[in-house]
Amino acid sequence: MGLFSFWFLIFLPGILFVPETCANAEETIRVLVLRQVPRVKITGQDLVLQDLQTGRLLFQNKRISSLTAYPGAMLIVRTEDHSASAQALTVNSSTAPLNLDGRMFRGKLNLYPGPHQDDLRVVNELPLEEYLVGLINYEISSQWMVEAVKAQAVAARTYAFFQKSKMLR
Repeated sequence: MGLFSFWFLIFLPGILFVPETCANAEETIRVLVLRQVPRVKITGQDLVLQDLQTGRLLFQNKRISSLTAYPGAMLIVRTEDHSASAQALTVNSSTAPLNLDGRMFRGKLNLYPGPHQDDLRVVNELPLEEYLVGLINYEISSQWMVEAVKAQAVAARTYAFFQKSKMLR
């Protein structure tokens, strides 16, 4: 069974929902944030890189604040003075958000090869509630009446759960 064959995917404009394989106390969501890009640059404080297939930590005991990933037969990751490769990677920072090509993201950034050898995909994985905070701040103003903000939060959460439930049928 291939690395991606266990996933059930639903593509919506800019959103990729992937069901969790085990029940968690905290719901997570995965959002497709980039696809078909030739490279990505990720910056942050004390970046931690992990091979998604083997679980092996890359650049262990090294302080990394910037990396660039390139597609190919394997993903190639370069830092200031090191390089490594893996079929799929996750990038995380426990101290601050991640900066992906100038955009800030909470949670993890997972990097996967794209359908062509010269592109890759980036998926933001984070707790549902953190996703909703960012979504609401992006879609409406927090200056709106509190009841409107609450209604938007309920609608967004309901929509996310509905999309996840459709995948499980």
